[in-house]
Amino acid sequence: MKNSDLSPKLILKVVVALIICFSVNFCYARQADVPDSAGDANEFEFLTQRLVQDGFDQEKTKALFGNKTVCFDPGGVSLFFIHSESSLNYDQFSSPKSIADAQMYMETHKEILNKAQEEFTVDKTIITAILLVETRLGTYLGNRAVLNTLATMAALADKALAERVWRAISNNKRPERSTFNKKVDQKSRWGYEELKALISYANRVVRIE
Repeated sequence: MKNSDLSPKLILKVVVALIICFSVNFCYARQADVPDSAGDANEFEFLTQRLVQDGFDQEKTKALFGNKTVCFDPGGVSLFFIHSESSLNYDQFSSPKSIADAQMYMETHKEILNKAQEEFTVDKTIITAILLVETRLGTYLGNRAVLNTLATMAALADKALAERVWRAISNNKRPERSTFNKKVDQKSRWGYEELKALISYANRVVRIE
């Protein structure tokens, strides 16, 4: 079967299903309300030095992590270590109503989606499917700052900070310590790369504007 033989509705359903498969772990960062506390500015000292060593402007980086709104968030990040995928309802995203809403969204925002598709070479159906799963088509943007989540993850290379995340997980939901440690390593590496990408993007947008 060729792509041209597939209806936009079917394509959208397939893409939504694929995105759900890759999005499970990200839902945890949006389930709680606010960070536990502002913490200590020194929590990000090593992370700041690491970013500077990787080429980020020292003054801007120190100013970024010196901002009071940027804080270590063990409570939010601890949710990434809790395995409860079975309790989450992912069928909602592929329901007839969700697909119909996504199609309507594509029609309503056709101009900007076409522009984004042309500029970034990402199919507008994929863009819409991501928006559906991650933000419910822009109606839910989460309660936590992405910068705090990524910075906290990246900072988990520090064992003392990783221990704070471990303590933030309730006893009845804690994974095995070995499983936790392995995931800490994975998440800290992933978080650092994502953090660098976010800062780079933000710097680029500021320069453009």
